[in-house]
Amino acid sequence: MSETPSSSTAYYFAYGSNLNHEVREVRRGLQPLWSTNGVLNHYQLTFNHKGLGFLEPAFASLDSHPDSQVHGMVYQLSEKDQERLHATEGSGYQVVPVTVETPDHGPLTCFTYITRDPVQGLSPSRRYLHKIIAGARENQLPESYIQWLMSVDSVHIPILSNLLDRYIATMIRSRLKGRRRSWLSSRLGVRLDD
Repeated sequence: MSETPSSSTAYYFAYGSNLNHEVREVRRGLQPLWSTNGVLNHYQLTFNHKGLGFLEPAFASLDSHPDSQVHGMVYQLSEKDQERLHATEGSGYQVVPVTVETPDHGPLTCFTYITRDPVQGLSPSRRYLHKIIAGARENQLPESYIQWLMSVDSVHIPILSNLLDRYIATMIRSRLKGRRRSWLSSRLGVRLDD
């Protein structure tokens, strides 16, 4: 691993569902070249990126906060994987540079995603929150951080929430293939995220 990525690679700081192998590599098709745990200081994890109404009310984002920190993963991505990631995250997020502290490589400059239009008072779905928690466990993030994630209020509507998970997986595959949004997505006027 080089501490400075080549001109065709970049470091990405993941803090939401992209922590989860199934989302990151199976659904989105990303193949990180290298990874390490990281901490983003002076930010807090929020769920203020507007989702799909009552089924998937909010997705993860970051807010500046002087006394907080967000645990996550730094992934070194090829240019192709960066393009795939930008395509699946959509235009509702802005790409921002951040400095992430890593245990063995010191501070690394990474890109990450922050919502363009934060909406306060939202809760994530239980489905989405469980993907983040599973990813935090997979990557051995601190137990105290996992416990905090487990304490976040979430929304669950039996049967519909499970069907939505399948629909979101289909949307991600469609985006990666360059297809247009489905009838439901365009009719609802919202971006379907993972």
